[in-house]
Amino acid sequence: LLSRSDGSNSSSDAATGGVDIIEISSKPTASPTTLPPTLSPSGLPSAAPTETLETKIINLIGPLLAGPPTFTKMSSFTDPTTTSFQAIDWMAKVDNRTSDILSSDRENKPRVLLIRYIMVSLYLSTNGPDWTRQYNFMTDKDVCEWNDGTRIQSRAGVWCGDQLDRTDIDDEVVVLALAENRLNGSMPLDLYLLTHMQVLAFGLNDVSVTIPSYVGEMDKLHYAWLGSTQLGGTLPTEIGKLTDMTLFSVYRSSMHGSIPSEIGNWRQLEVFEVSETQITGTIPSELGHLGQLMRLDIGNTQMMGTIPTEVGHLSKLINFKAANAGFNGTLPTEFGNCNELNRMYLNYNQLTGTVPSELGQLPWLSHLYLEGNGLFGELPAELGTAASIFYVSIHSNNIVGDLDPLFCDENVPGIERVVDVESDCRGNDTVPAQTKCTCCDLCCDDVGCDGTPFFRLEW
Repeated sequence: LLSRSDGSNSSSDAATGGVDIIEISSKPTASPTTLPPTLSPSGLPSAAPTETLETKIINLIGPLLAGPPTFTKMSSFTDPTTTSFQAIDWMAKVDNRTSDILSSDRENKPRVLLIRYIMVSLYLSTNGPDWTRQYNFMTDKDVCEWNDGTRIQSRAGVWCGDQLDRTDIDDEVVVLALAENRLNGSMPLDLYLLTHMQVLAFGLNDVSVTIPSYVGEMDKLHYAWLGSTQLGGTLPTEIGKLTDMTLFSVYRSSMHGSIPSEIGNWRQLEVFEVSETQITGTIPSELGHLGQLMRLDIGNTQMMGTIPTEVGHLSKLINFKAANAGFNGTLPTEFGNCNELNRMYLNYNQLTGTVPSELGQLPWLSHLYLEGNGLFGELPAELGTAASIFYVSIHSNNIVGDLDPLFCDENVPGIERVVDVESDCRGNDTVPAQTKCTCCDLCCDDVGCDGTPFFRLEW
């Protein structure tokens, strides 16, 4: 044992400079003494620390979030500034439903908690309190009741498998529809862990979101409306795995990159909209595999190149919109096989050649927008006998000839003339009129149309 030299507990002697003199005691060391266990203030042995509800939740959903892929770092659960922390905090301290789930003996407890966590995170990360419609979010109701309570066809809020009579996926989210609901913020990528999703609709919201390669695991998805959002990034090739897709809309977003050729796997696709984006590249020839496609909207993009002849395989195509892009080459005659085609927007590109006569043989073609290209020659006579034609715009090209027999003669048997026509039928002192058209609604020259300065039409 160590002790002071004088055996006292007083302060040091001045002669030692304030430093205690310590020596080894010559007394024998006492044998160890066995002491009783430490007692708590109550007099009972101390219990092991109690696991908090937060820890229980994290321990259950953590392995499911660990990946791959990993969208949420475990460290975020200890940072009060993160949505992850706030979601767990609400579930543990406010949400009675979470307590019920934790105390249950259901086998899928971790998955049910994960889905609830993802929905809470979605609400918190997109300024939920400011949503136009709350859909029962952040209540004690089951997640599958966070909707408007009407039929599933309304596609409003959250709907699960049991509401589709899918007993095998009772608790899985199959519809998540929050379109035009004032969402603002960032969509949590954990949403892509909901691999039974069939309908995902977030259009017309100010939310940031990307489409990761893991989207290929959502192979039940058939309706994706993400248009008019802050959607960014590129389309991963893994989208080819979504073979049930019927509608894919990302118009008016920051999406860039090219359209993957794997889109040819979407044999059930009916609507494809990427207009008003930064999409580049060419139209993949695999598009011709989409025999159910009715609406193709690729205008106001950075796309270029020729229009593949495979468009002729789109026998159900009704609307083809490809205006204000960089398409060049000639108009494929194969358009004549698109017997359901009603509207064609190819204005303001770099197309050349003549207008194929096959367009005039389409039984339902009503609107033909071809202005602002490099087309030349005369219009085919077949356009003049097309019973459904209603609007033809061919100005700002090099198209010539007399249009009166095609569109102005009211005595054509079987044809009721109600046609709006725009052509280069107005000459000036330096450039003569390229077409004759006494019934044209708009006559243009190289300066403009009917005295109005030439402008780029948007649609």
